[in-house]
Amino acid sequence: MPAERPLRSPPIGAVVLALLSGLLYFAQLGILHDSRSSDAAGNAIGDAFLALFGIALWIVLAGLMLVAFKNGKMPAWAAIGALVLVPLSGYASFTAANLYANYRGWAFIVPALVPPVIVLYALWIRISALVEALSETITSALAGCALVALIAASYWASHLDALVAPAREAALQAAYENMRAEQEKVSAEYRARDEAKFAALSPDSSLRDYLEYLNGSDPRARTAMEGARHAKSRQADAVTLLQDNRRLTDLRELWQLNIEANPALCGAYNASLRKSVLKIDPSYSNRLGEAIDLEFQLPNLKWLVTQHCDLHAVLTDLAARLRIVRDSSRIDKLADTMEALGRQP
Repeated sequence: MPAERPLRSPPIGAVVLALLSGLLYFAQLGILHDSRSSDAAGNAIGDAFLALFGIALWIVLAGLMLVAFKNGKMPAWAAIGALVLVPLSGYASFTAANLYANYRGWAFIVPALVPPVIVLYALWIRISALVEALSETITSALAGCALVALIAASYWASHLDALVAPAREAALQAAYENMRAEQEKVSAEYRARDEAKFAALSPDSSLRDYLEYLNGSDPRARTAMEGARHAKSRQADAVTLLQDNRRLTDLRELWQLNIEANPALCGAYNASLRKSVLKIDPSYSNRLGEAIDLEFQLPNLKWLVTQHCDLHAVLTDLAARLRIVRDSSRIDKLADTMEALGRQP
């Protein structure tokens, strides 16, 4: 019978490692419990922390077992068994944790129980008073059986998951197809309503009704423009839209609407343009965006100036503001153009 190694100094190192493993263990369980409860980015971060704490925990557990072997009364056969069971337990714990994170269920017991079994066994082997209460042989056998049972539980959970995987994939595919069908239904209903709304446009419609079809890449823009040019109330509607603080970008086709640049329209446009010009200021975060938006107003401005609208003051102010916030030759060119327009009689 081989001689037993005497127990050495107080188990300070083993206790410290056990406490550290406890902190990592509870952190891992907390993250595991809340896993997959956020959006995609949050879940990815959670998975990264789960893996980080899991790796750190098993490094500490391996160190604890090494300390128990070197300074405790671990039988030789138990040490050989630990070389096999501890890595398998780690793999089983990670596998079960991944299953629980994705599908919940009873797989949680494996990552929840394996670390405590290893910590308790290592401390029992290392602390002499505990060895005297229950021999290292019995303790090693009980711990080994517990680890084997938990490894088997992890394997069984993986086996069950493999059995239900086809049905789960089919259910996910069916749910995806149903979602696609519902989205297509909603899109079709929206297109039908939009087509009916567009078909109902007539000379009696207001200019406001035509606006959403005039800009952008809508294939009906040409037809909408022709209809807007014949809207009976287009002159009054244009003034009203400008007075209602409508964004000038929505009215950048004003010059094509077959309307008259009368004093009411010129005054409304001047007031609306001035509100946009005031945003081109160093203190305004989107000043350059506002400047680019006004670049789209050049056709309107050229038309209004040639129709003798008095925009001199606002265009001069706009040119000065553009030079203050300039960041490129594009803005310089825009300022030159605005200044030239403002000088026209």
